[in-house]
Amino acid sequence: MYPQLIVLAVHTYFLVGAIARQFIISENAKNKSTLDMYLPVMTIIQFVFYMGWLKVAEAMLNPFGEDDDDFECNFLLDKNLSVGITIVDDGCNKIPALLKDVFWSETQIEPLYSAESARGEYRLSGLTGSTANIQYEFCFLLNLFTNDFS
Repeated sequence: MYPQLIVLAVHTYFLVGAIARQFIISENAKNKSTLDMYLPVMTIIQFVFYMGWLKVAEAMLNPFGEDDDDFECNFLLDKNLSVGITIVDDGCNKIPALLKDVFWSETQIEPLYSAESARGEYRLSGLTGSTANIQYEFCFLLNLFTNDFS
């Protein structure tokens, strides 16, 4: 509801502004300018900037377009909240012992999983959008703009 209200407010502002900034054509007007009577320069510049900022704000609210393509924020929030609560509740004044593991003296560590298993787990992470695994096919159209109609 909030983004629609902002879009409506910005568009209403410019509709009212376009009507309110009309010049009264008279010989004794203090702000008489022939350029602004035909082309309202500052109003056009203001319109371009405000509409640009509005489009940037809309893109920042929803960076990937549709809701299906957004980040899985619930997954991130739930995971971070559960880890934080676990650290605070269960780990208070408990320092784990420092133990040597199998990689303690290794300089080059290889992952314990294969590349294929990593690809299989990729979607389960919650950070993958619905358009992440699209396969693109490219084709070239030759002689599309020729003048030969035979």
